[in-house]
Amino acid sequence: MDGVGVGLEQLDEQLVELSRGEAGLRLRLAQVLEVMQRGAHCFALGFSSLVAYALERCERSGRWVELACVLARRLEGLPALRRALALAELSWSKAELLARVAQPADEAHWLELARQQTVRELRLCVSRARGKAAESGEQVHRVLSAEREPTCTLSCTIDREETWLLEATRVLLEQLGTFGAEAQAEALLAEGQCALLAALPPGALDLDSLDALAAAQQRWDEQRERCSSAAEACTEPGLRARLLARPKPLCSVPSPSVSLSGDIAWQAAAGCGSLQACTSAELDGAARQLAARLAAYELELSVLLLRFHRAGGWRRLGYATEAQYARERLGLSRSAVLARRALALRLESLPRIADTLRRGEIGVEAVLQLVRVATPRTELAWLERARRRTVKHLREEVAAALAAVRISGEPDCLPPHDTELDGFHDLERAVLSGHVWGDTANGREAASSDAHASSEAGASGDVGCSSDV
Repeated sequence: MDGVGVGLEQLDEQLVELSRGEAGLRLRLAQVLEVMQRGAHCFALGFSSLVAYALERCERSGRWVELACVLARRLEGLPALRRALALAELSWSKAELLARVAQPADEAHWLELARQQTVRELRLCVSRARGKAAESGEQVHRVLSAEREPTCTLSCTIDREETWLLEATRVLLEQLGTFGAEAQAEALLAEGQCALLAALPPGALDLDSLDALAAAQQRWDEQRERCSSAAEACTEPGLRARLLARPKPLCSVPSPSVSLSGDIAWQAAAGCGSLQACTSAELDGAARQLAARLAAYELELSVLLLRFHRAGGWRRLGYATEAQYARERLGLSRSAVLARRALALRLESLPRIADTLRRGEIGVEAVLQLVRVATPRTELAWLERARRRTVKHLREEVAAALAAVRISGEPDCLPPHDTELDGFHDLERAVLSGHVWGDTANGREAASSDAHASSEAGASGDVGCSSDV
């Protein structure tokens, strides 16, 4: 193998070691949060909920906390699976699959099956097992579903200003007598469809052609999925020795006592029971320490993933797709890998923020906010602001600054002053309440004056673009 190949192999080993260590840290942090959720620890520490605590003290989103705690809760009754995940004998992706179907009676069977199969194969086995167990329930569900009209959910991300306009439109529709989310959505879609159709040139709309194009796109998507699955299946025999080799445990000898100061892997293997006697202050200290270490792991893993991607590592090491490498080798989803690569790419131009995260001075959620708005010229100012703000308040300031960037067109935007942020919030309240539009003659006159003042204070293009911190 040439020198570049040797470098890729070493990079691959580093990625595996980091992902194994990250899984143990993630599980232990989830266990600490689960114990805090069971008791009144969050209230004792001055937080209204576990989500609020985790956001400010651990800098973890509510979704992250929910998923991690669910797995920690399920693994409490599955000690063998918990130990395998904590000691890196089982990847996070496999542990999530097994926790959905394994029971104490068949835990050993599923664990042995996971050691012999890839994640793709294991997913099929879990799906079949869950299908058999829920066959009767699914039949009832199909009968009930047949009686309802099919529905779907459309999710999208829009700018802050557009959410203001949507809320103002909702208020207007209610004044016109259209109530309820479904009726208002239909009204908006009808209005938008009419406007778009009117903008088309005559004869441009051919329903038969559109149906044919949609059918062709669906066939292409299905064929691509089949090809991807077939390619992964073809590469699995050659990769099986690497993917299915039982990894060496992180620790060969357990710590003499499982405590907050002991080895993290063996703490996680012991489960939540080892934390029951801890006080709120001890749990808080453990959660913050684990969160800081986990953030450092994630940063290093993100940087290496970007290097690995630029070198075409997954392809040159014989994997069919990048998703296959992430899933089978690292125990991560492709979306998680994409998100971490994107973070590492943004941090390349913001080295001070990356160093601060590596040292544990700020957390992941704060960094995710900073990379949205900070530039090399404003990096230090935003970094100093993040040190003095909670995550919730930092989000509000970043949102105001991003609105100023979109309005002014200037990419470099410093953190806003308190007066500028107040003006931004005044404008937001005026729009969301409908006051800015004015319901009556007197209301319109007053709203016009308020809106003009709020616009000058909060949306003139100077929001957050002050000259000092």
